[in-house]
Amino acid sequence: MKVKFGGVLEKKSGGCIPCGARRASKKVMVMRKSYRFPSGREITFHAGRVTEVSDTDGAWLLDSYPDAFVEVK
Repeated sequence: MKVKFGGVLEKKSGGCIPCGARRASKKVMVMRKSYRFPSGREITFHAGRVTEVSDTDGAWLLDSYPDAFVEVK
């Protein structure tokens, strides 16, 4: 199965460890992300790039992360 990664929005927050001050969180678009599959395999996906995965791994991606991946035929 071929899937295309479109990127994901993730919450980023930070702060000052010594003084404990917090910085406001913000959402950023992540264009490269690694996923570990139930089969034990790990793949790094890049936004806009089509990647070949097994049918079971592809089905898991599409079910688990429907906003980040689309199937390419």
